[in-house]
Amino acid sequence: MPKQSPIKGLPATKSLPIIPPIVPEADPNVPVPPPARPVRGKGAATTVPPAAPTTATATSSKAYGKKKAKTIVQEDTIPHIAPNTAPESSIAPALRSVNAKISLVNKRIDELEAVRLADIAARLHKVEEDDVVILADRLDIVETSNEGFGERLSKLEKASESMWTRMNDMQANVSRIDSTVNKMKDEVGLALDTANWARTTADEIQDSVDHAKEDISSIYPAVQSLEALNGEMSELRGRVDFLSGSVNAVRGSITNISKVSGSAPVAPSFPTTTHSPPNPHYLANPSPPSALPVRTPQLRPSRDLPYRAAREARAATGPPAYQADQPAIVLYGPHSNLSHDGNHHAAVIEILIAYNSTAFGRASIQSTRSVACDHYSIKFHNRRSAEAFVACVAHNPPVPGAIAHISNN
Repeated sequence: MPKQSPIKGLPATKSLPIIPPIVPEADPNVPVPPPARPVRGKGAATTVPPAAPTTATATSSKAYGKKKAKTIVQEDTIPHIAPNTAPESSIAPALRSVNAKISLVNKRIDELEAVRLADIAARLHKVEEDDVVILADRLDIVETSNEGFGERLSKLEKASESMWTRMNDMQANVSRIDSTVNKMKDEVGLALDTANWARTTADEIQDSVDHAKEDISSIYPAVQSLEALNGEMSELRGRVDFLSGSVNAVRGSITNISKVSGSAPVAPSFPTTTHSPPNPHYLANPSPPSALPVRTPQLRPSRDLPYRAAREARAATGPPAYQADQPAIVLYGPHSNLSHDGNHHAAVIEILIAYNSTAFGRASIQSTRSVACDHYSIKFHNRRSAEAFVACVAHNPPVPGAIAHISNN
């Protein structure tokens, strides 16, 4: 594989050929002088010192302006000349021959140096031209790149400006988000406070409901006793009516007897009462007090107690006008353990199905809720079904003591 030149794009130059040293040939016509003999008393014989070896070198010029290279052209070693012991006339031809050869060698060296320098100069010139062309092309590319770089730089500056603008907007958005988060935290805190207050209020309401249930449980026996007292009062009124009728009958009998006998008997003194006149039913069919009907008290909420004034006003105005297809609410009870799982609606539906009536059924009621201990409010879709259910309960109650009546509210 050929070596690469230190200059990009040029092949490596070949090294100069080494010129072999020139060895002078011995002249047969020149006699070889004998070795010199020292002379007594006059010191050592004089000799010609050997010539220093000469070395021809060629230095190449700068490659691409900065690199230097040295190429060894040749290294001639001039042979040592034997000591000049012969007479001057005998070595003169040899010296001339040697000088002539040395001149030839120097001339050859100059020629080789001139050729080599010319070759190197031509190559350098070519390299310079090629480098100039390459440099010009590269400069054009660099200038073009600089123009594109300027455009890209301007675009980059615009992009950086827009990026800074977006960053500023983002910081503003982050600030707004932080403020919103802080407001939301405040609202969450207020909501938590409200929830705690609502929880406390719910606990208080639950306590109030528990107290109300306890109050209702304590009031319910009083209501029952009041209903029983009302029944006893009704029974006493019936007895008073019966006694009044008996007194009137006795008075009539005494009047008839006095008319027949002609004497006016003294009328017996009976205590006067402020009750209403005797019932004609009891006058026509007198019966002992033990045979009087006992009224069953109806359990109603405290707001629906059968006060006398309300009954008289209701009797004077007649029954309220209503439409048969309007919803009606029936108050039913007492019925303990109506449902084992707390589903009162399903239990009431079972009672309706058990009656097997055509006036009401499974789809006749809308809702059922507990209003007091073992007492329930049943909402029917229409009043006809409610009245039929009340009549069925009055004729055949599901449990002993259970009654039902339509609420007027």
